[in-house]
Amino acid sequence: MADTDVSKYDLPWYHRLLVKMIQHGPIPRHIAFIMDGNRRYAKDLSQRVITGHMEGFETLINVLSWAKELGVKELTVYAFSIENFKRPRDEVDGLFNLARSKIPLLLNESHQLQKLGVKIRLLGKRELIADDLRTEFENLEKSTQHNEDSILNVCFAYTSTQEICDAVNKIEPGQEVTKELIEENLYTRDCLPVDLLIRTSGEVRLSDFLLWQSQFTCLCFSTPYWPKFSLWDFYGAIRYYQSYHPQMEEMQKLRQLQLR
Repeated sequence: MADTDVSKYDLPWYHRLLVKMIQHGPIPRHIAFIMDGNRRYAKDLSQRVITGHMEGFETLINVLSWAKELGVKELTVYAFSIENFKRPRDEVDGLFNLARSKIPLLLNESHQLQKLGVKIRLLGKRELIADDLRTEFENLEKSTQHNEDSILNVCFAYTSTQEICDAVNKIEPGQEVTKELIEENLYTRDCLPVDLLIRTSGEVRLSDFLLWQSQFTCLCFSTPYWPKFSLWDFYGAIRYYQSYHPQMEEMQKLRQLQLR
């Protein structure tokens, strides 16, 4: 990421025109991504699996800039599931080594994150992450903690099941377990509600990701593998959200009536 330059992500005039058109409709404040298809992408190219993950990282950097252009305030990405520990040892090691190589680059280029105004937050069961890698994540969080333009939540060593279990375990004995109390103890307690959840690669499932948070979320299942997820795919997902938005508003109204 040493060559990262914010100007590199400035969009041509025709992209900016499309951005203005899209901005006439409702823009999701919080978008979540299941970044699926890295392995199949690499396999189709007869490359090592880690190649797919490396190119997927570059897609993430692009998505950050596209989201900023539209005024999206928060992104959450499913970077590493607890279930991924069951994958072949060399692939797990490769993913961890990729994170080890990229996070220092992000730290070295943190002034670019400052320009983009991105705050990084790690969500997940931190004690499962190797000590050195966890320290790198925490340094990245610290270096970006004062950025206020947007937030990138990285779900690492995460599953929704584990998140809910951990939230329940934090509740004091004798306290009544309520929806509100569970939400106060989730990893995502400081996050905006998830408006749009995008999964790439054509798979139609959530894979234990943000299950609690997705009750009223617009779900978009996009065909391209994550490394091939393009600006146009991103815009297409936003337009899908905009077409679905009236239904979401009706569901929210019904929910409010039920809570009264």
